[in-house]
Amino acid sequence: MKKGFVMTIDAVFAVMLVLLALTLVYTLNYFSISINTERTNIEQIHMKSEDALQVLNNKGVLEKIVDYWANSDLNSANKTARRYLDEIIPENMGYRLEIGGDNISINDKVKKEVDATDKMKSTRLISNESNIIMVNLIVWL
Repeated sequence: MKKGFVMTIDAVFAVMLVLLALTLVYTLNYFSISINTERTNIEQIHMKSEDALQVLNNKGVLEKIVDYWANSDLNSANKTARRYLDEIIPENMGYRLEIGGDNISINDKVKKEVDATDKMKSTRLISNESNIIMVNLIVWL
């Protein structure tokens, strides 16, 4: 009689240990997924901002936008930038293209930059008629 009782208690403790281990594994897995998601958002924004500037640079569009800016034709600079950036950057992200401290093109339809939780800036230096001009692309989510 005592032998069966001890075996039952032993089995109950074993089940409790297994349930505790499963709960611990599930909890740790849940928190690591949420941390990785945040990191992925930042990486995604960073890659998107770098890729967008690289595409504009490779196609020669970035130099054209800088030329418009240098000639004070901000309207043409904005239209050209927006045409390409709206295709490259997803609709759920906002962006701001800045040249020499001037805002050239801003897309904050989804979320304003000040409300952004994750934001990344990519920079290129463009040579234009003996001047070196800094171009920044700020992308946020």
